[in-house]
Parts: sequence; C-alpha cells; structure tokens
Amino acid sequence: MPRKRILLIDDEALVLEELTETFEFEGFEVTTAASGNDALDLPDLDRIDVIISDLKMPGMSGLDLFRLLKERRDFKAKVILLSGHGAQTERDEAFELGIHAFLSKPIDVVDLVTVVENAIETSS
Repeated sequence: MPRKRILLIDDEALVLEELTETFEFEGFEVTTAASGNDALDLPDLDRIDVIISDLKMPGMSGLDLFRLLKERRDFKAKVILLSGHGAQTERDEAFELGIHAFLSKPIDVVDLVTVVENAIETSS
C-alpha cells in the first residue's frame, strides 16, 4: 500500500519540524512549505492526499491558498486549516468552500493525526 502524502504549510519552522516528525513516525510521506506561494510552486502538488495549512501567514493566508487550489482541475486533496486566532468568519467561509476541518491552536497532535486519517478514509 503506498504511503499517504501530506503537505504541511506554516511560516513557523518549529511547527513544521514537529508536525513532520509526528507524521513521518505515523508512516506518512511529508512535504513542507513555509508559505502558500511556496506550496503552489511544488511540482507534485496534485499528488498530495492531505494539506495541513496555517490560516494566518505572511503573503497568502491558508484560506486564500485553498481558494486558489479549488480552481485547479486536478486538485483532490483534503484541506485542514489551523488557526491560533478566533477566526470565526474565516472558519465559516472555509466550511462553505468545502474544507475538511478547521482546528484551533495549540494543536493536540493525536487529534490532528485522527483528523488526517479520517480525511484519507473519506477520500478513498
């Protein structure tokens, strides 16, 4: 069975490092990006199963990134947004656009892994 691919997007290197370790330990293939623009430049973006993105980042928010990705014909990944802010407006808009999950920081990694596994199961 091929390993599932996750893309982690966050402007905080420590967050990327911790989440990468967690998901690699759980058997996932992990790609990281420090911004939405970096993520859009990835050559194998259409092969990602789940995208986990911070909501608030310099340049492009996670929600703006999701809007752009939804316009792509080959886009199939489930998207999970993470926010450390009380972002009810963005949360509502994200769900209207079809986001899989919206989680508040600080993140319980056990819960996040469960949400990711659920996202993969529902897309199979």
